Amino acid sequence: IFGNEEERRYLQQYTKKAIEFAAAIGCRNLVFGCPRNRVTYAIDDGAVGIHFFKDLGDHALEKGTVIAMEANPPIYGTNYINDTLSAFKLIEQVDSKGFLLNLDIGTMIQNGENVNAIKGKVHLIHHVHISEPELKPIRKRQIHMDLKEILQKEDYQGYISIEMGRTDDLCVLEETIKYVRGSFL
Repeated sequence: IFGNEEERRYLQQYTKKAIEFAAAIGCRNLVFGCPRNRVTYAIDDGAVGIHFFKDLGDHALEKGTVIAMEANPPIYGTNYINDTLSAFKLIEQVDSKGFLLNLDIGTMIQNGENVNAIKGKVHLIHHVHISEPELKPIRKRQIHMDLKEILQKEDYQGYISIEMGRTDDLCVLEETIKYVRGSFL
């Protein structure tokens, strides 16, 4: 995003093709989460990000899908949109119904964020990832119960999915699925 104009244009066109492909197959959510694409070098890069995501968000909306911004903590090598509140602020600045939040619980855990920060902002969340920092196996945590309560109170209608690194242990997968299903259904 914050490279030169040619790099930004290439990423924008590439992402628009991904939006069009997603629309063609009925995928309503594309997560913009890659930390490498989001390293900023200058203080005034904020306006560049707003313009970039406004264009993509409006294109996604036209195609019936959403670009969902995912905050990534600095441990993943990025310095742009490192926490949930920054992601909400960007989404509000972009002001496009095609650019919403992919809420990543692993980010909130890594940053020590309070889940109450999403209160009153659930309408800006398009998708939720139940995850752990560094995509480790999901642990049972109070944050999941608190999250469920907030999402229910604010009538969240989107998907909740598991984001976890690879494991060959099917028992871990089965237990994780049971835990998340039991926590959010």
